[in-house]
Amino acid sequence: MKNQELYTTQEVADIVKVHQRTVFRYIKNGKLKAIKMFGQWRVKKDDLDKLAGEKNFLPKKGSRIRPREFMDIMARIELIDKEIKKEEKLYTVKLNSLELEKEYLLNKMQSRKK
Repeated sequence: MKNQELYTTQEVADIVKVHQRTVFRYIKNGKLKAIKMFGQWRVKKDDLDKLAGEKNFLPKKGSRIRPREFMDIMARIELIDKEIKKEEKLYTVKLNSLELEKEYLLNKMQSRKK
């Protein structure tokens, strides 16, 4: 038997970002293969990779977002909004600068024609 990496249910939960109870549910429903060692469940790396590779592993459309995940998303959105505003200000300043330069050059051309 080849030496394979084994994970605890908590490690699996951390890796796939679900609660440990969900991992137990996956084991119970046969969605995730596991072996019991010394009274505790262990999951082989290959079995974990199979689970992570399944299409139906990802949360279904309309499923709830955890409050902490929601807060992380909202914080990221706020940072993006700040960046957009900062870029808009920089763009406006740059645009104004270019318009002034253009106006200056046009005036310079007109004054030389006279």
